[in-house]
Amino acid sequence: MDALDRVEPVARDLLARVDATLVRHGAPPDHPIWTDLRRLGTVPGDAVAFFHRTDGTDLRSAAARLRNQAEQYTVAAIPPDVHWHSTAGESYSAHASALAAHLSSEAAPGAGSGTGAGAGADESTMAGRLRATADYAEAVADWFCRSRDGMAMALADVLASAEALTMRSPAHPESTVAAGVVTAAADIGAHVLSAAAMARAAGHDLLYDSQGRLDLLVYRAPALSQRYRFDTTIDLSR
Repeated sequence: MDALDRVEPVARDLLARVDATLVRHGAPPDHPIWTDLRRLGTVPGDAVAFFHRTDGTDLRSAAARLRNQAEQYTVAAIPPDVHWHSTAGESYSAHASALAAHLSSEAAPGAGSGTGAGAGADESTMAGRLRATADYAEAVADWFCRSRDGMAMALADVLASAEALTMRSPAHPESTVAAGVVTAAADIGAHVLSAAAMARAAGHDLLYDSQGRLDLLVYRAPALSQRYRFDTTIDLSR
């Protein structure tokens, strides 16, 4: 249980009052809340609920599974040689080598320990792309944690504010709601949505920084000669 888990239940009623006031009465025309309402397309209560529902645990589990699959690609055994010598044998060897290199630079014939030049190009292999995807999943999980902390701090601020006291005053008939209540709802909403907008911007930055590393990796078959020979031999001594 983190800070948001502790503070969200306490703030739930206040957020419901804020949302209801904004939906029914709007906000002052020049209030800064309008910027984040348009940008995010959601009311404060729904923004908090979005982050409260997800904590990144599932993403970390998915990342662990991706790393395990990457390791399986790394140790995959694809024999590069066969017992016959002809265009078919040469074709097999070429495809086997290409497939091994596609799965992992460490599994490719003649590859070293994965350090040096091979490691730098690792993201061009399936194993490397899976590790990059796992890194991204863990980064998104970290983003959720930071965002949840930011939302919790914003809720703590508004719960202790004078505006919260105004919102908890006895309810007025809808037609006679006090202007101060509308302004208080807008102020609280603006503070909460500002934290949500900051989290959204950080999420967009994270996605932008990961572009290219998460693209589909297509297997490229080797270019082979189209000439066929009739010199087929099979080595029975192996």
